[in-house]
Amino acid sequence: MHGIGCWVNLPEGEVDFDFAYSNHVGFDTWRLWSYAKHSQNRYPDYQNQADIERALADASAAGVIEPFENYPRLLRLTEMKSA
Repeated sequence: MHGIGCWVNLPEGEVDFDFAYSNHVGFDTWRLWSYAKHSQNRYPDYQNQADIERALADASAAGVIEPFENYPRLLRLTEMKSA
């Protein structure tokens, strides 16, 4: 445990996330890049931070992710509403 988050070392790789003072798990470019670089065979297209930043920008534009209101450095999945 650290600050408002947790670092976990799993057989599949390391995961670092924050809770951002809510029930949602927060993530950012650095945390996703850190995870991807430890799983190069699984995520070959995300081995540099610029690629992850582009993917997050696309996800944000599509409404899939959004920043936390009180902690905008962290992102979270949006709640998908059914039609």
